[in-house]
Amino acid sequence: MTTRPLGLALLTFLALVPTSAPITARAASLAPVVGALQWTQTGTSGVITGDYQSTEEATDSELGISPVGSLRFGFLSTLGGITPDPENGVASVSPLILNPDPRSGFTHTNGSKTTSTPFVAQAGDQLILYFNYVSTDGLDYRDYAWARLVDSATNATAAWLFLAQSGNAPDGDGTSDYVHDKVLKLQTDEILADQDQDAVLNDGQPVIGMPMGALSVWAPLGESADACWAKDPTTSSCGATAWVKSDYTLPDGGTYFLELGIMNWGDEQYQSALAFDFEGLASENLGPGITVYDNTDVPEPHAAGALVSGIGALVVLARRRRMQPVR
Repeated sequence: MTTRPLGLALLTFLALVPTSAPITARAASLAPVVGALQWTQTGTSGVITGDYQSTEEATDSELGISPVGSLRFGFLSTLGGITPDPENGVASVSPLILNPDPRSGFTHTNGSKTTSTPFVAQAGDQLILYFNYVSTDGLDYRDYAWARLVDSATNATAAWLFLAQSGNAPDGDGTSDYVHDKVLKLQTDEILADQDQDAVLNDGQPVIGMPMGALSVWAPLGESADACWAKDPTTSSCGATAWVKSDYTLPDGGTYFLELGIMNWGDEQYQSALAFDFEGLASENLGPGITVYDNTDVPEPHAAGALVSGIGALVVLARRRRMQPVR
């Protein structure tokens, strides 16, 4: 009996493999890398426990444990955010330059962001983050949040990882006014190559409306908690999207950093906030000056300061509450 050489047998086997089923390399998770990053805050950012109660009566809402199993996670808020002042060298924290609303003339105002230190990634690496957008605004006041992967060498957007926008009821076509790439469609900067959201959200399942619409009393919303700017709160964007998974596989290797942010639109009232989490996130990595809402009856001292600073806005907030929203 004769035997075929091993090399010839291998070639024969490979020849029988269908060409329509390419072999792909398994993506390496960036979780250990991202979990070790340090973060720099601009505006209001911090950590909060998912069952934190910000009222003495314990009547406010909770986000619970995040999808990665953590009781503590990060947040950003428009409350106390940075207001652009170009004459004094204060730029907007948003990377987007958006067209003013065609009816009201409104555009974005104050906001907050957090930016990571740079990290090296390889083509095929997988980046998974989780976000929960919470808003008390709507109608013409289209607050928005974003998360993007940025090329460290050029500061150009390498990928849009998450986008959310306050609005009104979901669109009639079954899509959502809240978590989508419509924010990018309003850009005035036409030289940006990427006008779409790049990450896969919720494994391809659409995020429609605000399924947790009752959630509008949350500590990072400050003085506007339990408010809703809309004629009909049941069809507005007030509330939370619930946790949304953002899954992105890098097509190219390089050195990148992450940027997460939140913006007010039209005014600096009726706040919005963005909760975020990922494997390895630790409060000590978020840097100095963060606000901490711990699982106690009252905020820690530096968190209490953020709440007190919002009280002065109550008079201005009341002025807008007396306004009648028009469609």
